[in-house]
Amino acid sequence: MNPTWLTIVVAVIGVLGTLSAGWLTGRRADRATNADRAARQLEEERSLKRATYADVLRTARTLDRRVAASRSATELDDVLEQLLSAASHVELLSPELASGLLSTVIDLAERLVDLAKRRPATNEVIDETRADYTSALDDLTHRLHTEISPPSPH
Repeated sequence: MNPTWLTIVVAVIGVLGTLSAGWLTGRRADRATNADRAARQLEEERSLKRATYADVLRTARTLDRRVAASRSATELDDVLEQLLSAASHVELLSPELASGLLSTVIDLAERLVDLAKRRPATNEVIDETRADYTSALDDLTHRLHTEISPPSPH
């Protein structure tokens, strides 16, 4: 016959084992849930950024095409206003980006529209400004792409 204390120890160990197994299973489930939630949140943020950045780039390219096509001052003002509106959304998502490359693109866009409204579109100054604008827009495009899809650490 076994001593009473041995029976009690075995019973306590059995109860503790059962409780700890449930606790460990719950922790694993919580970790998996948190990881899924974080992945969904990251994808939602990327999706929002992708849509916002695409709007800025689309509007910026439209502005360039309208300047090249010698559109009316009203059309140029409208597309510039659309660009400023789209840029304000980027400022909310990424303030450092808005104060850097995007600010440069906006400044050049405003200058380009001002020049296009005052001079013919074949003017050499407009051509130079368009080249600067296109270059800044290419830099911005690259930066936006990098921000949406950062390089994977290997």
